[in-house]
Parts: sequence; C-alpha cells; structure tokens
Amino acid sequence: MARPKKDKVEKHLPERAPKRTGKAGIKPLDPVEDFDTPVRKTMREAQEILDAEPMEEAVVEEEPEEEIAGSEDPQGVLLEIPESEAPPSVMKDRMLVHYVKPHFKKTKKGERTVSLEFSVPLTKEHEDLIPAAVATGWKFLSKRGMKRLDITEVPAQAIRLWLAHDDQKETLFLPLAGMTNVSLATIQQKGEGQARKVIRLSFRAIVKMSAAVGKWAEYNFEENVWMNMADSQEVMFPEDEEDE
Repeated sequence: MARPKKDKVEKHLPERAPKRTGKAGIKPLDPVEDFDTPVRKTMREAQEILDAEPMEEAVVEEEPEEEIAGSEDPQGVLLEIPESEAPPSVMKDRMLVHYVKPHFKKTKKGERTVSLEFSVPLTKEHEDLIPAAVATGWKFLSKRGMKRLDITEVPAQAIRLWLAHDDQKETLFLPLAGMTNVSLATIQQKGEGQARKVIRLSFRAIVKMSAAVGKWAEYNFEENVWMNMADSQEVMFPEDEEDE
C-alpha cells in the first residue's frame, strides 16, 4: 500500500542548534564589528580635532561697582585716621574718659551705693583737670619709673558728665562723689606704629543710689564720656567713719 505524500514544509530553523555559552541576555555591542564606523576610531578622531584647535577662554564682562554717595574712596575701603587727626582727649575744661562699669554695694548703715569706675590715659593737658593729689602722684611715678602707684586720701569730687564735648547740659551731675580705688599704672598703649608707654589713671566715684544715677550707670557702661571734676570738702558717709 502506497503512503500518501506529505506537503513540503519550508525549514525556518537552523540545521544545527547554536552552541550554549552559559550566559543569558543580549551580547554587548562590539565597537568594531557591530558598526560601519568603529566607535573607538570616531572618538579618537574627535579628540585629535579638539587637541589641534586652541581653546578660547570665556570672557566675562564685569559690571562697574556703584560708588557710595559721599565716599572719597572708590574701592569702599575704610580709611584709618592718622594719629595727628585723632580727636583730642581734652576740650577746654572737659576730658575724655572711659566709663568701665558700675559697682553696687550697701554700707554698714544699709545705704545703697553705686561706684562708677573710670579710666583715662594721662597727657600734659590733663594736669589741671585732675585732683592735686593725683597730679602729685603722677609726677612721682614718672620720676621713679614705677609701674603702679595707689593713691589714698583723695578728696571727694563734684563730677559732671556729658556724652559729647560740645553738649550744653550734662547727662549726669554728681554733686558729691567719693574717690576710691585711685591708682596710676604704666601701660603699653597700642595704636598706629609701635606701642608706647602711657600712664593710666583709674578710679571709682562712689555716690548714693538714686533712680537717675542707677539708670545712667546701667545704660552707659563701656562708653567714652566727657568729664569735669572739682574738689569738694564734704565727707560722704561720716557715720561709717564713726563705726570703724
């Protein structure tokens, strides 16, 4: 018996199965075999072109800085004032002093007091503005070349204080201020150029506490103020001397 003829079927599969490599996924592209123009060659040619052409630096146009109105220095640099142009430390009967800080205390009788601590470097112009006992100690310290001298028995002072040398009315008036912790010391003062030795006067002016004095003491410490002082023959706390 004859077998029926089978229709001829086109073969689409390869005659031999591909060899297993053990790696799954798509094979990475080869820069030489998978491209008409190899990638490596193209990149090398591009780099050669870049190396042959000189690089042009980018030019950034800077906008001119605005000058501050009233400024003489176009760069905006703060100018230091020469010593010759520094403001004077003495103006007529007033001297510029540094108010350091207040010291609050109670006396043996329960009086509340405040001591205002001041300091000032002395010059020849100060000689007529300080108590006579201080002026005498100043000359003694300078002659002996001492570093420090404490002065006792300085009479009480009437002290006037201003915030500016040309103010008409004082900001604080102390009609009777006891002088304590009065001392003269030789210090090095730094400024333009080399440091120089000066004699500094420091003292405390003790007064009875009041609202006006307490407010001024708290709001003006670490400030430079203008002062005038004159001797007073009164004794501030005679009852304390009797107790000692």
